[in-house]
Amino acid sequence: MRASASALECLIVTFDDSNAVSNSGLILPITLAEKLGLRDLFDLHIDLEDRPGRANVGRKAMAIIASILHRIYFGRW
Repeated sequence: MRASASALECLIVTFDDSNAVSNSGLILPITLAEKLGLRDLFDLHIDLEDRPGRANVGRKAMAIIASILHRIYFGRW
């Protein structure tokens, strides 16, 4: 899968594997969160000091958000 977005109002998603299973419904909310700078806000305001797992806080937070959205839209609690 490849997503291309040069502007927020233009998003093109193509799948290069006919056997791919996707949750393309998550692309728009995650792209919006990225464009609004949500990952940067996590990086700026969360400091885990020298604890294990302190690297890439924003990316990890975005993964958690994506999993929550997936559960809301496609799964059960």
